[in-house]
Amino acid sequence: GGKELTLTAKEMKILKLFFENPNRVFTKVQIYDSVWGEEFLSDYNTVTVHMRRLRSKIEDDPNNPKLIETVWGIGYKLTGDRQ
Repeated sequence: GGKELTLTAKEMKILKLFFENPNRVFTKVQIYDSVWGEEFLSDYNTVTVHMRRLRSKIEDDPNNPKLIETVWGIGYKLTGDRQ
């Protein structure tokens, strides 16, 4: 708590999506559609890279995320202590 973050517009949109839907699992397609506002063209790497960068900024240990968890085979969800 208390540290200042500098997030990109896309990272802010991703966080907003998760905070507005706590504990809901989003697929990469759903994240892409919501954040980029265009048809998902099977470039999974775009979402993966943004999630990795976002985690590096908000997680205490990005390699063991507690806030944005990976739901294997499905996508991601916001969990944990959001204070």
